[in-house]
Amino acid sequence: RVIDGVLQPVAPTTAEQRLARKNKLKDRGTLLIALPDKHQLKFNTHKDVKTLMEAIEKRFGRNTKTKKVQKTLLKQQYKNFIDINLKFLRSLPSKWRTRTLIWRNKTDLEEQSLDDLFNSLKIYEAKVKSYSSASTTIQNIAFVSSSNIDITNEPVSATA
Repeated sequence: RVIDGVLQPVAPTTAEQRLARKNKLKDRGTLLIALPDKHQLKFNTHKDVKTLMEAIEKRFGRNTKTKKVQKTLLKQQYKNFIDINLKFLRSLPSKWRTRTLIWRNKTDLEEQSLDDLFNSLKIYEAKVKSYSSASTTIQNIAFVSSSNIDITNEPVSATA
């Protein structure tokens, strides 16, 4: 390794040491990413996770006012989360009305993400399409088999 133009010997490291260093950097990076953008430069000077966490706790504190604001924000996000699912269900065409009613009355609607709800409806749509195409095929088979009956216009004699 070269530092200030001088070659410095580097001690060999084991895989465990490299993994530990990687995890420390990952932990520090995760904490920094969790901070709002305007605060990232202020906390970038802390080189280890312990001092970084202490600085974050000191700066943002764990007082009741902060907790109350955080709780209010979480409630608002939760409410918006539920509203998104309901808005999505309301926006579906009228042919989905029955399925929409079923989903609205499900107890776990607020626990599902919009993506989960969308994927569930796509799966339902695929099932309906495969069912309707299968029933159409069955109807077509029945129609074809009934048209293969040999019909003649010969009079039927009851005495024969």
